[in-house]
Amino acid sequence: MQNQFTLDCNDLSEQKIEGILKFIRKHSQNEKMMLLGYGSTYKVMKQYLMTHHNIHPIKLAGVVSGSDMLFDDVRDSIEHLFKCRCYSRYSNEENGILAQDDKENNVFIINEANYYIEVFKLDTDELAEVGEIGRIVVTDLYNYAMPMIRYDTGDIGRISYRIDRNGKKKRVIDQFSGRKVDIIYTESGDIISPHSITNLMWNYPSLNQFQFVQLGRGVYKLILNVKKDIIDEEKMINELKSIVGKTAKITIEYVDEIPVLRSGKRRYIVNEWQK
Repeated sequence: MQNQFTLDCNDLSEQKIEGILKFIRKHSQNEKMMLLGYGSTYKVMKQYLMTHHNIHPIKLAGVVSGSDMLFDDVRDSIEHLFKCRCYSRYSNEENGILAQDDKENNVFIINEANYYIEVFKLDTDELAEVGEIGRIVVTDLYNYAMPMIRYDTGDIGRISYRIDRNGKKKRVIDQFSGRKVDIIYTESGDIISPHSITNLMWNYPSLNQFQFVQLGRGVYKLILNVKKDIIDEEKMINELKSIVGKTAKITIEYVDEIPVLRSGKRRYIVNEWQK
């Protein structure tokens, strides 16, 4: 009745991606269809595009990514494939759509009509300063059945005033860093943005999946699912050490598949060490 189609994305093999694209092409003839999906699903589509260069572009009205981070290289590929702007939104199951980016990638304009969003310090229940990275806390203004007052989402980011709309500065969430548990530290104890690791992995197109795990102070494990190509381990470890520390201990483990969470998301950065 609402012209919605649900696509099963548990299987993201090349054959399955090909079938998904055929389905989208079939149902987007009037160019009024839009697509909503996981950022990680779009990432697999991007990898498919890298090996199938002759795909005929599909015209959509728009593409929206949610649930996990949409990285710039994935966004560029999706916009090229579907010939439209691709937006990323910040939402959760408990509340709804909290914010969405617009002209700047991953700079999320806050939905202030429905929520009051604050950022608390990482380790105390005190308000962070404007521009300070901390825990994102949400008060839902319209959830009368289950009031949620200063609900700690478990996500990390900062609030700033960097978007100008009609002469007014809009509150935005940027420096979004995912779950608090996914924050990792250098060997000297400094916080690292998870994206510094993810951006590095863009340089290795033979990677199907990766997961970077912090096991202790200066101790890390890199789990890789790769294609037939050989990874230059020495080069990769040296590049990682430039981020986490020159004397860090990094081991590499190869697997056939990195499992997803019950939510269907896959964790790229994991911290198993309590700082």
